[in-house]
Amino acid sequence: MPLSKFWPNRTLLWKDWRLTLPVFLIWTAFVTFISTFTFVYHLVSYRAVGGTWTGEYWHGFSEVYRLLESSAGLTGIAMVLLVIGLGVVSLSLERERGTLSLLVSMPYARREIFLSKTLVGLGQVGLPFIANAVLMTLFLWANHGVNFPFDVNTIWSWAVHSVLVLTFVLCVALLAATVSGKTIGAAFLALALLLFPFGMYMLVAMNAVQWEATSHGQGLYWYWNDLANDVAIYLTVPTWLIDFPTVVAVNSTAVIEGNIVERVFANRVWEFLREHTYVLYLALAGLSFGAYALAQRWFARSQLEYDGELLALPSLRPLIAIGFTVCGAILGGAVLPALLRSDGWSRQFAVILLSYASSAAMAWMLVARFLHPSEDTRKKRTTTPLATLLTILLLIGVVVPVVYVATLGMPLVGGPEQPPEVQIVPFDEQIVTLLALAEAVMERRTAALVVDDAAPLVALSNELARESPELFGLEQALIARLAARREALRQQGETYTRSEIQLVFISARVRQNSATIVALERGKLYFAAVLPGQPEYMGWEAERSFVFVKQDAVWELKEHGVMMGKGLPPNEPGGNL
Repeated sequence: MPLSKFWPNRTLLWKDWRLTLPVFLIWTAFVTFISTFTFVYHLVSYRAVGGTWTGEYWHGFSEVYRLLESSAGLTGIAMVLLVIGLGVVSLSLERERGTLSLLVSMPYARREIFLSKTLVGLGQVGLPFIANAVLMTLFLWANHGVNFPFDVNTIWSWAVHSVLVLTFVLCVALLAATVSGKTIGAAFLALALLLFPFGMYMLVAMNAVQWEATSHGQGLYWYWNDLANDVAIYLTVPTWLIDFPTVVAVNSTAVIEGNIVERVFANRVWEFLREHTYVLYLALAGLSFGAYALAQRWFARSQLEYDGELLALPSLRPLIAIGFTVCGAILGGAVLPALLRSDGWSRQFAVILLSYASSAAMAWMLVARFLHPSEDTRKKRTTTPLATLLTILLLIGVVVPVVYVATLGMPLVGGPEQPPEVQIVPFDEQIVTLLALAEAVMERRTAALVVDDAAPLVALSNELARESPELFGLEQALIARLAARREALRQQGETYTRSEIQLVFISARVRQNSATIVALERGKLYFAAVLPGQPEYMGWEAERSFVFVKQDAVWELKEHGVMMGKGLPPNEPGGNL
């Protein structure tokens, strides 16, 4: 069988390329602006001051670093939205213009038509990243004397990561475009599919809050809340572009009556994924191919007479109607009771039930109004009002017990003993005290960049923890190196007057004789002489892990290090100043 059978017609490729060219140009300009243009702008700003490293320009390079680490926030959201537009326009626009029926009547197989649109979309997604990665690499090599917080590997890792994630987004957008016959409908459907895992988690969490407020108790849901949040973050693929370091740094715990409850098995899975991220990309590639295969199958079965309608696949109407009604009921059950709160458990319970029922009815009516495309279709409906009412009551009968059981039906407080894979640690007595010692260690280290203290260093300790002798020896040597850097900076006219360090708790993993605490370090070094246009201080953020080992009844801080951050912080060897 010739390979040409699996390659679309060049005429189709050229037609699809021209159709999506306006969106592609906007997409290319956006990627270039956030990457190469931003990089060059901060590089020029750095050169404008004669290559003097200051907090202002280091902050500029860290902005590029955040993008390359896929933790740029709103920038990642914008990339997802633009790629959704790129995928939706290629198919839905032809549906609305009526040119798709003409295209299908020509001697082209539907498989060939859909493959052409997919290949053009993949090319338009990947080309801007390849071009900008090449440009940034050239600029990096041309300025090899600058101490950048990233290297060539970081640039190309960002490009490959972004293309893989956005390939999945494109396939979901094409899938949505086969389901909906309108451009705006396909765009909203694609966004709903991409955000569904985290959106459903939020809906269930909001309902759990209402049930807890009604019964004044803590149900089983809160035992699984943090784990459900972590799973939802992983499954919501757009978060991989919004803040990927946070995605892979999840640590499943829960706080139950002042205790930290760790999900040991789940955290082993997260740790495995952190060490083997290629598994995530393989799973993402499989999901992308699955979305493409499903979209191609549905496109082959779509009926052209529904082009321009909100739903182009009538067979999916029952599924979408039920799903929309259930989501509407859960949303109403979370929002309306908060607006219509009443005194008494029985009254509030009645308010919640009425909220479920009214929200489900409203959602069902909206579905009936918008999913039936024409008057002829409405006349052919055989569903009676009584059948509609019975369906709504059936949905309410399913939703209410599920939410009740998930939140209160099996209460954790006063319930059965915890399974063996769960470790409970008193929060106030241990974690806070251990974190206080870790913060004191980082304050002492950072202060070496500010003052020359002639007093001898001593190992730090508090009522529950202490610094191990091995770590104290390493800290002494490191503080001496930081003091030498301080003197070298002083000779260049750069000095700092004071420092600030704060550790913000992120997660803890505590076992019988060991504990690992992850915290966000927020540091500041204040400049002694502030030049016009220069900030008052240099700030940084970095995620650190602190490892404690229990010796008798005392926790010893054995080691600590940077996990993820916006470059290497100044209080580390080789950190940027």
